[in-house]
Amino acid sequence: MKKVLLVLAVLVVVIAAGVYFYMSSNGAFIKVTVTEREMGPFYFVYAPHTGDYAKVGPVMNGVMTKLANNFNIKTIRCMGIYYNDPKTTKAADLKSEVGCLLEKADQAKSDTIMKKMKMRIMYPKMYYLAEFPMKNQMSFMVGVVKAYPVLAEYMKAKGYKTPSLEIYEKDKIIYAFEIKK
Repeated sequence: MKKVLLVLAVLVVVIAAGVYFYMSSNGAFIKVTVTEREMGPFYFVYAPHTGDYAKVGPVMNGVMTKLANNFNIKTIRCMGIYYNDPKTTKAADLKSEVGCLLEKADQAKSDTIMKKMKMRIMYPKMYYLAEFPMKNQMSFMVGVVKAYPVLAEYMKAKGYKTPSLEIYEKDKIIYAFEIKK
């Protein structure tokens, strides 16, 4: 009986350590801080999306594929602009624009791209933002849970009210809101 209890205790400790390591490596224990800085310009090639924000991935991938196939552009950074608060808007009614950011080398193709795809140039503006490490798919979920409450508190304290912007880079996710009342 003592052997069984010892094996169970060791098993519980190993599982708990594994869960802790997994969550820790995905940023679950990182302290998120808000900073203000200028960002842009952004050459944003996008597609509109209406519906659950969790389902924007295929839309974003579609933009990425069109840029690769039609313009020989391999995108490095993606972005989403999310116009509604999912806490107060039905999932079916959520509005967003998702797509890719053109790098400097590809911005010369913007006139050609604009003729075949939706694109806008977003000039430099001041944002308040939080950054979260991009490790894997889990980073999308953990980042939202960690960053948005801190940003919402900041937004409320400052009286800001703007759509959220998420920039997905190789090693981080930037959650940003334009500084505007």
